[in-house]
Amino acid sequence: MKRVALFVLALLCVTVAAAPSVLLDSALASASEGRVRLASPDGSLWHGQGYLAQAGEGKQLKPWLKLGWRFDPPALLHGEGAWDVEADGKSAARIVLGLDGWRMEGLEITLPAQPLFRAVAHPAFHFGWRGWLEADGKGLECDWRSVCTGNFALSWRAASTDILLEPRLGDYRAEVDADGSSLSLQLSSTAGSPLQISGRIDLSPGLSPALDLTLDGKPAIIDRLAPLINSIAQRDGTRLRIRSP
Repeated sequence: MKRVALFVLALLCVTVAAAPSVLLDSALASASEGRVRLASPDGSLWHGQGYLAQAGEGKQLKPWLKLGWRFDPPALLHGEGAWDVEADGKSAARIVLGLDGWRMEGLEITLPAQPLFRAVAHPAFHFGWRGWLEADGKGLECDWRSVCTGNFALSWRAASTDILLEPRLGDYRAEVDADGSSLSLQLSSTAGSPLQISGRIDLSPGLSPALDLTLDGKPAIIDRLAPLINSIAQRDGTRLRIRSP
């Protein structure tokens, strides 16, 4: 029975890999409600490339990252379908599909923050956030029921936003840890950052996010932020505290 399952998996992987890369554009457009596209897709899902692009007005696409991917046939001998992904010519991740689930390993990628945040529907992400987002670490492994384990780090370098007069807010880091039942993010900022952030976010299936965050820093920044997030934050002297539930 297991041999049959492995054969079906291999056949499925080969069939998918032979599909045209333009299918990735359709998937990205659907997932982002048209805000992120794959411009100039070339090749197939077996071996191809394209540019992650922000969809502007008049359907104009603004490329911001070159992606490349290559299917790894020898992985089929181990009952897996694997793709090596590059970003701007550098190794970014390895994505592996198996009978029990999928995993993303060898994560190391840098992305511009603005187009990524604009791809999120919530208005809070459309305040002109800028900088660079970096992801690195062991990676993530999930079964087909979306139960995940693993750890990696997300960094936001040279952060800035249009809603504050401060040209640079600093550098921030989130240590992400998944233990199979929940996902936790431990947030911190560098000592010289004008806006200091520390605390934790816990995400569990079926529950509202648990937030325990403190925002501190230059008084002018805190005074500007306070009215923007007064629905979720409480003022505590020179600090803003976010507690939920």
